[in-house]
Amino acid sequence: ASALAMLDAGLSVELLLCDFAMPGMDGGALIAEARRRRPGLPAILLTGDAGGPGDTAAAGFTLLRKPIG
Repeated sequence: ASALAMLDAGLSVELLLCDFAMPGMDGGALIAEARRRRPGLPAILLTGDAGGPGDTAAAGFTLLRKPIG
């Protein structure tokens, strides 16, 4: 919610970096909502979940699996 509020406030953002598991909204939903506000915003989604989200290429974001070495 705070990331979306920052976007709504007009904060200059070059990249969205978020975790998949977050309270209230997962990272995939956050990326979708952020892009409704800022189309084309680059995004990286972090996850420690072995299954993780589905087709990230179709969703248009980079997926990084934790732990990151």
